[in-house]
Amino acid sequence: MSTPDVARALSERSVSLFLQGRPVDALISEQEVVTIYRRLAETHPGRYREELAGSLRSLGTYCSASGHTDEAIRVTQEAVAIYRTLDAPSGLALSLSNLGHYLASSGRPAEAVTAVREAAAIYRSLAETHPGRYRDDLAGSLHRLGAYLLESSLPAEALTATQEAVAIRRQLADADSGRDALAGSLNNLATTLLELRRPAEALPAAQEAVAICRELAEKNPGRYLPDLAGFLSNLGAVFAALGNPTDALPVTEETLAIYRRLAGTRPDRYLPEVARTLRNLDLTYRAMGRPGHAVPVLREAVAIYRELAETHPARYRPFLANAVFDLAVRLSDAGRHAEALPAKQEAVAIYRELAETHPGYRRHLGISLHNLGNGLLEWERPAEALAAEQEAVAIFRELAEVSPDERPLLARFLTGLSAIYTTLGRTAEAEAAREEGERIERDDPGDS
Repeated sequence: MSTPDVARALSERSVSLFLQGRPVDALISEQEVVTIYRRLAETHPGRYREELAGSLRSLGTYCSASGHTDEAIRVTQEAVAIYRTLDAPSGLALSLSNLGHYLASSGRPAEAVTAVREAAAIYRSLAETHPGRYRDDLAGSLHRLGAYLLESSLPAEALTATQEAVAIRRQLADADSGRDALAGSLNNLATTLLELRRPAEALPAAQEAVAICRELAEKNPGRYLPDLAGFLSNLGAVFAALGNPTDALPVTEETLAIYRRLAGTRPDRYLPEVARTLRNLDLTYRAMGRPGHAVPVLREAVAIYRELAETHPARYRPFLANAVFDLAVRLSDAGRHAEALPAKQEAVAIYRELAETHPGYRRHLGISLHNLGNGLLEWERPAEALAAEQEAVAIFRELAEVSPDERPLLARFLTGLSAIYTTLGRTAEAEAAREEGERIERDDPGDS
């Protein structure tokens, strides 16, 4: 077997391994393919550079699937560079599209926009002469471009790209194919309109996405149930933005039921989604004025985040702190102050720990301390309440020096501090704190 034949056989083996769910083995196999084509291209550059570029692009796919995103970016950038020297526009467009995906996955959406915008331009040119072959690729690149523009905080541009993706995919979809892609773009369209604060326009897009995906999930639940849960979650967010918590409630409950089912077999993947949906359900109950219903929901979310934080503390401790804080608030709102106090204390403890290494959490710590001060005062423990409120005021004095937007909260905390001083009979200090708070409110009348 000649050397090119060996490379082709290894490449076919890489694809087979990848389809078997063995991306690491596919990566190792494709590395050998790249080595062969690199050697061939050095001696026959006019013949094998396109094969080298293609093998590098495939290697990028296997690197990404194996969790080596940085390496995927590096080899795909090399593929792009080679394709630019060749007359192979479809290969260049596909490589640029893949590169955009890897860049977005590594938290570089602005760079992803640049890559995918070029891919879309190439596919648009190709679709003008070969619409039957390239319109689907054009729609896919526009879909991704819209998503990356949205991640880059450019929702107006994202809207234009996503609307075009929807229009093309609607034309391409039929009863047998393309409907899942259409649903995905409709869901992205709803998300973009929601970001633009146009929930009334987002609603029909979100509803259509759910309707299509529900039909697909009935026939193939293994493939489409995760998408259905995500689309339902988005629909719930649209109802919430419209001020319709009653409509959001059954949608969010269905989302939760699906994620519970999925978490039964893939807890590593879907338990965080269960917790996130429980948080959404809490917000829905709060909007409906039902704090008592929210309490058990938040308790479950706290339990899940506590479990997740044991194995992934850096990722989930902040979520745990936020859930514990909100649980304390809901317990207070429901008149269950004895249960609320330990939750307030735990929120302070976690945020204090987080703030030691990430100063951005000092704001959360200050708010939690104020909340704890209120709880301690309710339990007639003013000395302890004083220490908590004093620390909250001290934190927000620092924050307000850097960001005047924090002055209204500083004024509120000073008012709370004044109340505690009054309870302790320290009238002069109570008066000084009250006057300072009032002075800040007078200076910032628009924020009070």
